[in-house]
Amino acid sequence: MRPAVIILLVLALAVPAGAGHLPPLPSDSNGCSGGVSWFWRTVTHRVPVFERCCYRHDRAYRRGGIWSDRAQDDRDLGACVSRDDPFAGSVMFLFVVTFGQVHYPFDLKRIRFDHVALHVYARAGAE
Repeated sequence: MRPAVIILLVLALAVPAGAGHLPPLPSDSNGCSGGVSWFWRTVTHRVPVFERCCYRHDRAYRRGGIWSDRAQDDRDLGACVSRDDPFAGSVMFLFVVTFGQVHYPFDLKRIRFDHVALHVYARAGAE
């Protein structure tokens, strides 16, 4: 085994007294995705200080919408996390912009309406 893997296993198994009393994740959120919450809780035995931002972002993603809604939700996550940790905020923003699309329920009717309205508006301006 590689030394890094061994170190991670030791850290994961070294649970201090009282570490099992961390508050559970809310039922409508998985915390910070990509293993961030799990890793943070396992290694530090604390709740990530920015986890509340992930809850808010999960709820926003569940609501869904169009491209501009998703972009705003992702910017809000980055700004919220950056208040506690600027580096983590930038990294989380980049990851959620890159990998979050598959989890976002786009409102196809609203996207179609916005697309049609944009073309009607553009045509009206050209006349």
